[in-house]
Amino acid sequence: MLPELLFQHNNYTVMHYLVREGRGDIFDLDAPYQRGAVWTEQQQRNLIKSLYMGLPVGAVVISTLGSRATVPYRVVDGKQRILAVRTFIAGQLAVPADWFRPGDLADQDNYEQPDVMVRWDDLSPAGQGQFDMRSLPAIEFNGRTEYIRVAGRYQHRDRTDSEILQAEAELFLLINFAGVAQTDQDRSRAQAIASTPAGESQDDLDGLAKFAAHLPIDGLE
Repeated sequence: MLPELLFQHNNYTVMHYLVREGRGDIFDLDAPYQRGAVWTEQQQRNLIKSLYMGLPVGAVVISTLGSRATVPYRVVDGKQRILAVRTFIAGQLAVPADWFRPGDLADQDNYEQPDVMVRWDDLSPAGQGQFDMRSLPAIEFNGRTEYIRVAGRYQHRDRTDSEILQAEAELFLLINFAGVAQTDQDRSRAQAIASTPAGESQDDLDGLAKFAAHLPIDGLE
């Protein structure tokens, strides 16, 4: 029988996940069930673009460990998103200048230049502030306390450190491995349609989709 998890939904902004002077990093990103930093630069750029566009990028799932823990929060899902945001704000990721609106760039000559890439320090204070306040919500649960429903009421007990990791790992598996993974063919089909010039006919789009569906997956013929 699965234990009950009491989730709290919080509409945080990007700023919540930054390492701030004087408090250090409040998030443990390196639980043993986690991967390393695996996103490519292009995947990181895609996230930054999605945040600027206001697209939903999924909630970060966080285990609250309490005041007794060395780090009060452990990230169960969302590590790559947090790392991408931190990388961009640290000035280690360049993005196209033509993503931005007038006033978002410190050098207005870069506005709408198709081949110019800019970094965090190239944004104006207004442009940086726009990104800082983009929504990156979180779903939090109390990892330290196990809630069990008995006869319609909750009973609870403290988990051990190993039990916390076990509960988190189970949640990690449910979040990340419950569906069918997208394939390279799926991506190629969408990329072919997305890169089609505006005004192409539906027949042209259908033809591109059929062509992309038959592209070989890396390593396969």
